[in-house]
Amino acid sequence: MGNLTFMTTPVGSGPFLLRPLQMEEDIPVIHNWVNREYARYWQMQDSSLDDVRSAYTKITQTKGSRVFMGFYMDQPAFLLECYWVMNDPLGAYYDARIGDYGFHILVAPADQPIHNFTWHVFTTIIDFMLSDPTVERLVVEPDVRNNKIHVLNKRAGFAYQKIIDLPQKQAYLAFCTREQYAAARKADLQNQQKDATPGSLYTKHVPGLGNFSFRPLQIDEDIALIHNWVNLDYARYWQMQHTTIEQVTAAYTTITQAKHSHAFMGFYNNTPAFLWESYQAVNDPIGKYYEAREGDYGLHLLVAPVETPIHHFTLHILKTIIDFMLTNPAVERLIVEPDVRNEKMHVLTKRVGFEYQQEIQLPQKTAYLAFCTRAQYAAHDLSFQLNKSIHASKSYSS
Repeated sequence: MGNLTFMTTPVGSGPFLLRPLQMEEDIPVIHNWVNREYARYWQMQDSSLDDVRSAYTKITQTKGSRVFMGFYMDQPAFLLECYWVMNDPLGAYYDARIGDYGFHILVAPADQPIHNFTWHVFTTIIDFMLSDPTVERLVVEPDVRNNKIHVLNKRAGFAYQKIIDLPQKQAYLAFCTREQYAAARKADLQNQQKDATPGSLYTKHVPGLGNFSFRPLQIDEDIALIHNWVNLDYARYWQMQHTTIEQVTAAYTTITQAKHSHAFMGFYNNTPAFLWESYQAVNDPIGKYYEAREGDYGLHLLVAPVETPIHHFTLHILKTIIDFMLTNPAVERLIVEPDVRNEKMHVLTKRVGFEYQQEIQLPQKTAYLAFCTRAQYAAHDLSFQLNKSIHASKSYSS
């Protein structure tokens, strides 16, 4: 993408990109967006293509103003206008400071809702603007009737100060410092992890299901339960059947003491629900079976025996694990090496983006070697969210 200005990939999402507005390419897209009912607060409805082109020519030629087109998964997804308030008429409505930076955003119409999509757009934009050290405070002046943007602004840390009468609207005047934004992001993360298992390392809340969390494996506390799981028939591909509790203890002591590997106990709504292991491939025996890279990290997953099946339960567990692993910038590619006979695992891993490349003969099994990049996972996560939205829509309509 030409003239790329900024790129970020929020955890569990795909890449968001920004570049300067390109008139010929972008104006027809923007014209389509601003004439829709959802964009009524943008105040450009019933405008012609020439009207939109003229408006953005004026904005881009105004001192201190810039316009960017935003993309998600390489598709147009949002529009950003930003300006220095000292150079803008808004500066006459309050005691403006030199470092005050205002902005307007318009998100593309959504064919299918994606969970947290607008929030990811909003934080991408704020992260981009705050990458400029001369920006000291962000300023917004949303229409008082635009309740959706008020919720978003306040979630990001904006403090609403007063109502002002602008020529085209009655608006709130709100401000957000770097400190307010950082505190809001921290609080938002804490809210997402509320009701987590005590001592948990990571928690993900899934609407309609509850919390998936995990913490480092605790040998004394967890081994008895793991010993039970691995000796059940459903866990035959874990390759620890007919083991004693001493053997299981020895195996996980080795894993947890190794520098390149880790083991975690997972919980669903505070109940033990899964065991997983991670390892860096270049320092693991698996690295001898292919050309391992520094950024390759593998994982193993064992889900607890289930009395009552829950739709997409194991998929949500795997996505929780992957979302956590991808918070580590050193992780460039994920690896799995499931037993060739383990059909359920093949279906699951392909569903989140793993590509199967070759069959390998390991000491204890014949396995497939499969890889998943950040981009592959993001693409399949988007597909999963879209399918959920379609399913929910059909269920509601029926």
